Amino acid sequence: MAKVPEEIRKAWANQNLIPVVGAGVSISAAGLPNWPDLLMRGIEYARANMGDLRCSLEAIQALEAAARANQLLHGFAQLQELWADLRKVRTTKPSWMRFFQNQRFAITKLSIA
Repeated sequence: MAKVPEEIRKAWANQNLIPVVGAGVSISAAGLPNWPDLLMRGIEYARANMGDLRCSLEAIQALEAAARANQLLHGFAQLQELWADLRKVRTTKPSWMRFFQNQRFAITKLSIA
């Protein structure tokens, strides 16, 4: 492992450090999903909640096709549409926001040492 320069150590100790890192760090260090994996988790979430989301098997299969074709923006747009109707009413049922909050769980467990 590379040695951390003293100047960076001091800035860290004084809480005066703002790290700027690429997405790969959050994926490897925090265990967060990359975009394709996040889409697949969304598809799994939608499949598990098909009844509450009022979506069809065909809608899920269209999402899976978008994921296989690496059409991430299209896939996320379709996924969001599945939750669009539920946003109009107050509900405790599965929601787009709840899905993303569940994905953030790994971040809350991080500790910087």
